[in-house]
Amino acid sequence: MATLDYDFKTERDTSYKGMSKESVVNQITQFVSRICQSHPFFEGNTRATAVFAIKYLRTFGFKVENDLFAKNSWYFRNALVIANYTNYEKDIFADFVYLDKFFGNLLLGQNNKLVNREMHISYNSDTVKQENDTVKINIDTVNSKIIQLIEQNNKITAMELKDEIGISIASVKRRMKKLKDDGVIQIIGSDKSGHWEIILK
Repeated sequence: MATLDYDFKTERDTSYKGMSKESVVNQITQFVSRICQSHPFFEGNTRATAVFAIKYLRTFGFKVENDLFAKNSWYFRNALVIANYTNYEKDIFADFVYLDKFFGNLLLGQNNKLVNREMHISYNSDTVKQENDTVKINIDTVNSKIIQLIEQNNKITAMELKDEIGISIASVKRRMKKLKDDGVIQIIGSDKSGHWEIILK
């Protein structure tokens, strides 16, 4: 509560008058990131942070909808973590660059590519990352690949996921169940004829 009180007081004391639109976006991005870091919403913290951000941005007159959050939910979640994550042993420091790309697209009409693999340690755009690459944040890269494949084809089957990723069908089903239980994805319609949806309300 003390952290949240500090963050909200800092935001209240910030004058946006005279700021450029880019500076306003940068300030709001950092505020949203700090709120998420406090983890006030417990389970579903990322989704609730997104809803909070949308409602807060609307108070500034931004016409913000859920579309970009829903389409890039995994990227948004990872970017929030990286904006608050430091690991001195691995020479990793909190970085707003990914979150700035997201909000740049959301509020400034920019066309930044929102690519999860760029968050890998030692990312090289000329190198294709392998399944067991180390990631800056504690995210299972197989799960990340599942999310990416669902984004590309929301009717993808467990068998197709198995073939794409190269893991057993049992492992695919176990991971899909965990992602559903964690509220990351859901099935719309029946198991046989429905489609997957990445959740971010």
